[in-house]
Amino acid sequence: MYVAHELFDRIPAVQVMHLVRGLGHEVVDQRELPESASLPFVAFDLVIAIVSARSNQVNFQLGIVATLGKEVLLIARTREDVVSGAGAFPCVIIGETPDSFPEDEVRLAVERATASRNSKVHALTPTRANVVSWNKDVENAVAKWFQDHGATVEQEKSLAGRHADLVATFPTRGVVVIEVRAWPPQGKVSVEPILQLRSFMSSMNATLGLLVTTGGTTRAAEELAHREGVMVSTVDELLQSGSFDEVIAKASRRDSDKA
Repeated sequence: MYVAHELFDRIPAVQVMHLVRGLGHEVVDQRELPESASLPFVAFDLVIAIVSARSNQVNFQLGIVATLGKEVLLIARTREDVVSGAGAFPCVIIGETPDSFPEDEVRLAVERATASRNSKVHALTPTRANVVSWNKDVENAVAKWFQDHGATVEQEKSLAGRHADLVATFPTRGVVVIEVRAWPPQGKVSVEPILQLRSFMSSMNATLGLLVTTGGTTRAAEELAHREGVMVSTVDELLQSGSFDEVIAKASRRDSDKA
């Protein structure tokens, strides 16, 4: 399980994690992960989110979680802390003081969420099958972002024996070829997806290519992307961007910083 919370909600988060661990479940605490960890909840099918009206980062994560179809349990001090759009998730109201924490109610909610998760989830062991599944989840989220920003999107496009994860076509900007890499086993994306991306761009005579990854990139991949005119973005950078122009600007600034 993955517990998402802001620093100011640390006390109820600790209470929840203590209870969940007491039930025999393994818990990953968002605050114990390095800041460089990108979308870590992609690997988990049950997300427990401690929310309040000020939980901007957690609420942003919930938007992605909803897109990916993960099982979610909300923990909030008051009903007013549940922002619009999150009301469909199961929620336990715990009160505003540590002493009011309703252990039995939270325990029951966790057991229900676990049962629901177990009825449809794949194993959490990072097998090759799971990596493929996580990659598809992220690919779907990226495709939805492009659709929401005015592009027509084709997934798993093949042309002349070459393959691309996504091809997004904007009415005015034209074609963008996109490769998605989630949780590469080696921790960083190497040159292979960039070569694959560039090859497909040539097949379509496209001038815009984007590599989207939940991890990092090797130095060789960065250098190749720069030479070939391929943009690189993390998934959370993309999903937080308000437009494709903003994605391009971020990628350009990254190239300038490394030059």
